[in-house]
Amino acid sequence: MKLKKAVVYLIVLSCFFLVWTGWLAATETELETQASEAVHIRAGYLRQVDDLVELKEGVTIIRGDNEITAEWAELFRDEDKAVLYDGVKLVHSEGEIVGEQLTIFLEDEEYIFENQVELWQRDGEDDEDELYLQTSYLELFGEDNSFWTDQGVVIEYDRRLVTGDIADYDGTKRELELLENVHLEEEDGDWIKGPRAVFYFGDEKGFIMDGGIKMEIRLSD
Repeated sequence: MKLKKAVVYLIVLSCFFLVWTGWLAATETELETQASEAVHIRAGYLRQVDDLVELKEGVTIIRGDNEITAEWAELFRDEDKAVLYDGVKLVHSEGEIVGEQLTIFLEDEEYIFENQVELWQRDGEDDEDELYLQTSYLELFGEDNSFWTDQGVVIEYDRRLVTGDIADYDGTKRELELLENVHLEEEDGDWIKGPRAVFYFGDEKGFIMDGGIKMEIRLSD
């Protein structure tokens, strides 16, 4: 009889331990999720009127792995939105982006850069592997650092100068698609024109152009 009670007691204790460890693991996961979803802000001056918060004298916003700095900002608490102005700079794991204005939708991690936007993106340890892009408007998606613009781009990469009307970068596939009026010029003056180009930044780097291309190759003397 005592042995049966001991067995029952051990079973009950084991069940309680399993439930408790499961609850503890779930709680830790929830806390980690809440921490990753938090937004951290630093500024020299703050003024709040209703749901509008004004931040001045230097602003730093940290959302996930992204750190954004600017001269001043407006935070719209009811919309989970922030707008940063003047000397905006965003630094993430693959590079950085600067511009004069940035709108952040904090919950969705969507970033919209406007006015004199410049992007630097590393594609390896060598400085020559860095991609440099100029445009007037850029949407960045924080989940995988994908970006998109339809305001025209000028790109310097791998000793080439590339322009196009639309740029769409897939951060997961590490592919950059350019559309409409694509023009690629090599360092030696050779060029290729076409309606579409795709650049690959994975282990095997390269590009394709299709849709009907024109090219000029300078012959060696």
